[in-house]
Amino acid sequence: VPDSYAKGNAVHHSFARVITIHGVHYLRITENVGYRVRGHNFFVEDGIETHNLIEKNLAIGSLAA
Repeated sequence: VPDSYAKGNAVHHSFARVITIHGVHYLRITENVGYRVRGHNFFVEDGIETHNLIEKNLAIGSLAA
């Protein structure tokens, strides 16, 4: 997905994650905010994902899983 991105999103008061990267390569994740999200906020699922760029994101008030 070299031309795809997740940019400028806000997720708040969620029982899941802000963004999950699962089996994806070359994705740009930038300028997103998570507020009071339970568990992982920015999550790389399997660890086989490569060349993804995760920058300038903010997680505030993360809640325990």
